[in-house]
Amino acid sequence: MMLLFNEDIRLFIKDPSLSKDITLYHGTYLKLDKISPMSRNTGDRFSKPRMSSFWCTSQRIPKLFAIHQAICDHFKGVLKHPCILNKDITGVYIDESIKQDAIQYLKSIKFYVYQKTIPRKYVGIGQSPSTEEFTIDIDVVPDKVFIYNYNDIKSLIKFSTTARIEEITDYMKHREHRRTIFDFLLYNSMDEWAKRNKDMKTLRT
Repeated sequence: MMLLFNEDIRLFIKDPSLSKDITLYHGTYLKLDKISPMSRNTGDRFSKPRMSSFWCTSQRIPKLFAIHQAICDHFKGVLKHPCILNKDITGVYIDESIKQDAIQYLKSIKFYVYQKTIPRKYVGIGQSPSTEEFTIDIDVVPDKVFIYNYNDIKSLIKFSTTARIEEITDYMKHREHRRTIFDFLLYNSMDEWAKRNKDMKTLRT
């Protein structure tokens, strides 16, 4: 049991294990030799804002993030919210007004899920209580890469109205009531998250 006290207790609560290593997955539409900490991370109640890369313990959510990232980057400037993960974090809703263009674009690219088994001492928890996010604040060279095309991921995609996507966006911003007792202990409140996010604008994006 001594290992428990040597580990970051926040990581243990999120992923209970006495193993010194953890296997994680990172999803993107970009082909990478290494994953660097390039995303803003507002941190949790016990950690400072920083730059991180975001990972999960299964491939499911990284696949969703890869689709979401691809659509948001490609249609930036066309729509305020071209897509959104659904409330249960099981799929991606894409605005139906860009349906044909979105399908054509998604068919033209690949989706990459990177796997890394890494010592738990390098891993932190993510900033979102609704997903199985973990963070790494150093460069990571993947152990494996899984490559998917549109046919592999199309079952994760649905098309919806702009109004419905805006509704889900607003819901995801104000889902405090769904938090477990551990979530309240670990994560910032929505107000604190918004304040930290605003203060992070000076960080590299």
